Amino acid sequence: MTRDADTFLMRLTGSSLADVWRLGPSEVVCAVGGGGKTSLLERLALEHEAEGSFVVLTTTTHVWPPAAGQRPLMIVDSPDDIESLRRPEGGMSPVVGRGLDKAGKLMGVPPEWVSLLRDLPWAAAVLVEADGSKGLPLKAPAEWEPVLPECASLVLGLAGLDAQGTPLDDAHVHRADRLAALLDLPRGAPVPPARLLDAVLGAYAPSLPSQAGLFVVFNKADLRPPAAGLVQAAAAAPVETWAGSVAPVGALVRTEGPYGDGRWRRLDSCDERPDVLVLAAGLATRMGADKLLARLGDGSVLGSVVRAATGCAGLGRVVVVAGPDSTAAEAALRKDCPAGDYEVVSNPSPEAGMASSLQVGLTHLDGGRDLLVLLGDQPLVSIDTVSRLLAARAVSPRAAAVGLAQAGGVGPPVLLHRSLRPQLLELRGDQGARLLLARHAAAVIGVACEPDETLDVDTPADLARAREIRGRRRG
Repeated sequence: MTRDADTFLMRLTGSSLADVWRLGPSEVVCAVGGGGKTSLLERLALEHEAEGSFVVLTTTTHVWPPAAGQRPLMIVDSPDDIESLRRPEGGMSPVVGRGLDKAGKLMGVPPEWVSLLRDLPWAAAVLVEADGSKGLPLKAPAEWEPVLPECASLVLGLAGLDAQGTPLDDAHVHRADRLAALLDLPRGAPVPPARLLDAVLGAYAPSLPSQAGLFVVFNKADLRPPAAGLVQAAAAAPVETWAGSVAPVGALVRTEGPYGDGRWRRLDSCDERPDVLVLAAGLATRMGADKLLARLGDGSVLGSVVRAATGCAGLGRVVVVAGPDSTAAEAALRKDCPAGDYEVVSNPSPEAGMASSLQVGLTHLDGGRDLLVLLGDQPLVSIDTVSRLLAARAVSPRAAAVGLAQAGGVGPPVLLHRSLRPQLLELRGDQGARLLLARHAAAVIGVACEPDETLDVDTPADLARAREIRGRRRG
């Protein structure tokens, strides 16, 4: 089959998963579990190539290498080899590994090398097979599995829907004893369809990297749709849950049945609201006092920002990152936002720069959601400001970031795609997310704003101006 025919087949068999799953820039997508990991990652690679992008396919375990005439194979022996990998020729994304073992399988790269693959200037994503299942539709991992890199942004936990009702034995389930213990079922018992979700979540949620999202993916729905019990269980799932079919390239997809059209269907009603970080640990060197607690209207500078975050229905958890002594900030916020739902945490080393506050805040938030970053000294940012950012994100869910348009780019507040959260943990110094915005400038969206909305209260003159503007608005 030609590459054009591959792409045509992909379009026939359903919507782009990259769009449906809202994949962002520099994704590190790791497939674990059973029931079609290789085929799923191949489909994602084809979709990126149809968009004109290249990805890196790799493994942290052992997989069969590409056959002759398929994808190019690139062998790396050290991190230096990765940095020298060139943009592939011929329109095909490469498979990268460390060579072949005695059985002829491709040996995976160490998980700490995956971030180097992600940072290759030509790589739109890294697609990692991080688990093995011996071709079976269901598995439970051993103690050393899965092999997930800390830089993973999205983990896809797979199970084949042909595992509904399958016996818990070695002929049908990889590591059947472990899965039987996890599900508290006797060995050999059939797996109830509704417990398929428990099998994936119980096996893989505990090993999730701190800032990675988790999707549960039920494959082979064209051959066997999810049973009513599984659909009901998925509707209450705490993570995104999808059912569909990833047919191998060149295979025919059945056309009968509710999933015969090749489309993927979301089964859950998971809350997708972005998390919020309010950065309020600055040293206020130009103000000469704690600028964030300065009075502004009927509250404080910081209180104005937190009210904008907690008052917007489209946002999720709000974490305020204060300085080493957060007592004064907490006391001020209790007065300014008595009904607000937020958490105040302390950055013990704000002198290390804004990146340190981002990292402190992220440790208090689970991964998998977009992230809105607000500065505690921008008191003229309003609920309307935040709502405009959310509206722009809804139109472009795969954008790297959405922020207020300013001279030379965008500025805070800025709404970052969840794929960038692991990279925020790698930042150092006082640049904040600016380096990431520059790296992904082509995928950053600027939202028009009034000049007053971006006012930073850095000096007494700034505070006086903010008070005058606030008074004028209320007058």
